[in-house]
Amino acid sequence: MRGLGPLPRQAVDGAVVALALALVEITCWVSRDIVGPQIAGAVWLRAALPIFWVLPLWWRRTHAVPVLYAVLAGVALQGLVTRNSPEGLEMIFVVGCAAYSAGAYARRRTAWHGIAAILIVYPVYAVCDRNVRSGRTSDMWAAAFFGAGMVACWLVGTLLRQQRERRVLADRTSQLEIEAAHAVAEERTRLARDLHDIVSHNLSVMVVQAAGARARGSSDAGTLEKIERSGRASLVEMRRLLGVLRADDEQATLVPQPGISDLDELVQHVRDSGIPVELSVTGDTAALPPAIELSVFRIVQEALTNIVKHAGPAHATVTIAAMADSVRVEVCDDGRAAPTAEQASSGHGLIGMRERAALLHGEVVAGPGPEGGFRVAATLPLAAGA
Repeated sequence: MRGLGPLPRQAVDGAVVALALALVEITCWVSRDIVGPQIAGAVWLRAALPIFWVLPLWWRRTHAVPVLYAVLAGVALQGLVTRNSPEGLEMIFVVGCAAYSAGAYARRRTAWHGIAAILIVYPVYAVCDRNVRSGRTSDMWAAAFFGAGMVACWLVGTLLRQQRERRVLADRTSQLEIEAAHAVAEERTRLARDLHDIVSHNLSVMVVQAAGARARGSSDAGTLEKIERSGRASLVEMRRLLGVLRADDEQATLVPQPGISDLDELVQHVRDSGIPVELSVTGDTAALPPAIELSVFRIVQEALTNIVKHAGPAHATVTIAAMADSVRVEVCDDGRAAPTAEQASSGHGLIGMRERAALLHGEVVAGPGPEGGFRVAATLPLAAGA
């Protein structure tokens, strides 16, 4: 038989309010000592007490500290007016529930306000209690036990809240790790497809050149035949590898891989979306290896996509600098809504950039810019892409 599962919060809160109302009403209007001595005070005061003590408990999850304030205000009001503080099960239940809720459901910073309110109001309650004023040891111990119980309820709520926060944080961390792992796997698959296209193109050129040379009657026809045969076998294996990496619904395309020469079109597309972009390319980019060119394009593409998504109204600059030993890429914006540190560390786009740069033994640094906005900077060594 399948279990009923946890009760809805509304049902629990309704049961708490109903029980508290029953206990308070009995001690307000029934003279017999059923759950505790009858609460002292005029009719108007006893009629008002449920408003202070019981009704706020309905919001104990969403407004925990104000609820505790209301309950303690009712306790202090009754004690100051009658000079005869109430005792009994109704006080233990109502005040204990409010103190627990302040510890369990309030934010970490505001939960301390609850314990401060308890420590301020409890002396008022104790001074107004006739039994405490009598000086009898048993009554003094009972009052001390009640005060310690209020603090204990708050502490229990605080401990449960901390456990709940740790579980939520652990679940969130686990989810981020899973998402990051999926992003890395997707990016590696994408990288493999990109490299397949580059290598396949170069192998195809090699095979065609070897076949052409052999057809023209080259003196080393046997060697050329071996090169052609090895090249064709390599192409078959590359296509087989791509078939494993490519999803079932993906189709291989013959579109050339983009490079630095395609950045003008990419930048214009972003400009058309409403974000001004300045592009600067310096150095000799014509002789860059295809893998480097493709990685530069992908990094700029992802960085501009992040600007469109997160930066809001912004101005962006893209700088490509080809040097003797490396290529440096920098994409900056001055947007007011730059990604936060958490977004920067967990975003799938940045994970992809770092994974692509790491493949080429390079690095990507991303974070808030020195003058605001957001900055992505990548360094790709040329030796790795050769």
